[in-house]
Amino acid sequence: MTETTAREDWDEIQALFPARKGIRRQSFENGMSSRLSGKRMKRLMGSDSAQKLDALLSERGLERVKALRTFASINHEQALAAFRITVVTNVSIPVILLTVMNILAPNLLDSLRNLFNIIANVSFQTQLAPVLFLSVVALWTATFLTYAVLCLGQAREIRHLIDLHAAERGVYFGLEDMDEGSSA
Repeated sequence: MTETTAREDWDEIQALFPARKGIRRQSFENGMSSRLSGKRMKRLMGSDSAQKLDALLSERGLERVKALRTFASINHEQALAAFRITVVTNVSIPVILLTVMNILAPNLLDSLRNLFNIIANVSFQTQLAPVLFLSVVALWTATFLTYAVLCLGQAREIRHLIDLHAAERGVYFGLEDMDEGSSA
């Protein structure tokens, strides 16, 4: 067997946990995570990806496991930062812009509605256009936020699985760095 680098191992680990798989693991249809119920550890460690990761880590020495845990921690920090930027960009900034526009030009919405009435001369179309626009914006925002949540969950899952594998082999990492990402 050819010796791999930590980066090559990391690339293999990342391939085991694509964000799109998170859609199946989450319970978006009922509005809550499947991890709210009991047996969280069993669910975390029971997936095919988790089993493959455990097998890969079992073939590596403890020093490599420690290195991969560092990769996982940095990956999680990056995903958390990306999640925060996505929330600010897709939620906070539009709300702030709408608020500022309303303060600076309180009659802007009425002016736009009148302009739509003049152009379309049909009240149904003028009421439908803003609804369609807001629906597209909401769908766009929900898509980005969902993807950001999935990526953050994937990063956290990899780190947790590496921590659990290392703990079973007698290597314990401090949990102090988990506090920053625990609320996300």
